[in-house]
Amino acid sequence: MDENETPTNLPTPESEPTDFKPTEPENLFKQFYRDIVDSLTEPKLFFTNRYPKISLSYALAFTVVVNWISDLLQWLTRIVRHETLLDGLLKMRKQLESLPLWKELPSSIWAQVPEHTSFFPAWLAEVLGVTLSPLHSLFRAAIGGVVLWIGALLLVPKDSDRDGIQLANFVKLVALVSAPNLIGAILGFLPMGLGAFFAWIFGIVLMIYAISLRYKISKLRSIGVMIIPGIVLSVVATCVIGVFMGLFFGIIAALFGMNT
Repeated sequence: MDENETPTNLPTPESEPTDFKPTEPENLFKQFYRDIVDSLTEPKLFFTNRYPKISLSYALAFTVVVNWISDLLQWLTRIVRHETLLDGLLKMRKQLESLPLWKELPSSIWAQVPEHTSFFPAWLAEVLGVTLSPLHSLFRAAIGGVVLWIGALLLVPKDSDRDGIQLANFVKLVALVSAPNLIGAILGFLPMGLGAFFAWIFGIVLMIYAISLRYKISKLRSIGVMIIPGIVLSVVATCVIGVFMGLFFGIIAALFGMNT
């Protein structure tokens, strides 16, 4: 080969792998921020290219941090408004009572709560809510993953399986669909919890889209994956509770009969 000839088999910068592997804190922060933005604005790109490269531990850390920031922002919003969580619920109750539909309902349906509470219990409740947010996020990801996993076992065809019907994959999926909670926290100034409601709807739509994309199933079947397990678990829980209640009352009746 001529010395002046350029080898054609050497890798060029364009052909080198472009996978971003954050190692330094600054790079990790940039990747975390980019994952939040991409999951909200470019879900197809995120769940197609980025999702397979994310580990379960990173996904759990993602949902913990996102939900913790969301809870902290909501707490700060209540501080700015000079109200506690209970005060916000009481305010929402008054707004609902002003609607014509709610005026027809008897006041007895509302739980009787004090209009004013002392500062320390409310402050303690707020701090505990923010402090325990990571545990709540992990618990929610685990329960949500189990529900979706059961739904996938029931409704995802074998030929549509792309990721594998594994519990860890669904826990990761639930954890990565937590970014809309930030929108709800940012819109926390809206009345009657409209920001939280919008975030809830956004999260459901994003979950349906992600399941449909990852497992190559229709949107309607994805909705079934989310809903049917809840119905099945509710029926099972009702049956189990009924059995235990029957045993409990049976034991009480037997003891009462023995005493008489």
